Amino acid sequence: LVGSGNPVTQTFNFTDFDSLEIGSAFQAEITASDSYFVEVTVDDNLVPHLRVEQKGKTVKIGLDPNTAATNSDMRVRITMPALTRLDASGATRANVTGFKSGDNMRMNISGASAVRGDMETGDLTADVSGASTLGITGSGDALRATVSGASTADLSGFSVTDADVDASGASRINVNASGTLDAKASGASGVRYTGNPKLGRIDESGAGTVSGG
Repeated sequence: LVGSGNPVTQTFNFTDFDSLEIGSAFQAEITASDSYFVEVTVDDNLVPHLRVEQKGKTVKIGLDPNTAATNSDMRVRITMPALTRLDASGATRANVTGFKSGDNMRMNISGASAVRGDMETGDLTADVSGASTLGITGSGDALRATVSGASTADLSGFSVTDADVDASGASRINVNASGTLDAKASGASGVRYTGNPKLGRIDESGAGTVSGG
């Protein structure tokens, strides 16, 4: 579908959610706030194909399956008090700012999507695949990250205590850990670390490398 060039904006009265699933190449601004707010902008001819719903504590935003839009303005603005899970797929771009808590967070980023942001969390679990990118700053307790395909995760500005990372394919990950680092690098992937961690289980195979600096 080719966007009409006539964007329309809708707001949704969702409350009590802490999990997001965003797909279909939306550009998302996700901001911490005391209040819940969801605003979606798409071209008017895409409205019949728009799917926005809340299931339990999860808000899902995307287009109908097998529907792709070109030359279209597709944006979403979300505010929420806490974020515990973010799934970004299908060339989605998301910017996440302002979340500061001890809550654990899970991120699944796939299909050439990109997530950037600044946050303070408990444990962060991240799965980055299919030529996607993750770039966040801030701090967390422990990090568990899997990076595959031709994906990149820059967490050098996100300081954690312990980190357990797995890089494969042609992926790259930078981590900043002050406790123990367990790392696996296979294929043509690379793990780089700062923070002077104690090295735990280190597994390099193929042309994979784990290096400091």
